[in-house]
Amino acid sequence: SAKQVREALKWLGEEPNDKQFLSVMNEVDTHAKGVMDFQRFIRLMAKFDRSMITEDELVNAFKIFDKDKSGTIDAIELQDVLCKLGFTVTPLQAEEMIQAADEDKSGECEYGEFVRKIIENQ
Repeated sequence: SAKQVREALKWLGEEPNDKQFLSVMNEVDTHAKGVMDFQRFIRLMAKFDRSMITEDELVNAFKIFDKDKSGTIDAIELQDVLCKLGFTVTPLQAEEMIQAADEDKSGECEYGEFVRKIIENQ
């Protein structure tokens, strides 16, 4: 739900007003499907007027997805977080999202890969 997305943004240090939030959500989810994948989440975070994302913010964002604290994000963790945020994500979709971020083809997204994806999308 939108409320859950706002909670995730707040946890990452962003507290947009209603107008800013709706504007960003409409830019990221142009067809109002309510689907939030990893790439859209990164684009959503990149929409905020910031000169730089701090390392602490990157670590906190990574921790949201890295539920087992393994230092990597797998498809199960990604699906779980996105479902808790109110988005319908199948296991296959979650796997495809991880593959898009997984540069070394390990089947998981490591912190370095996560950071590079964020930087690419800023």
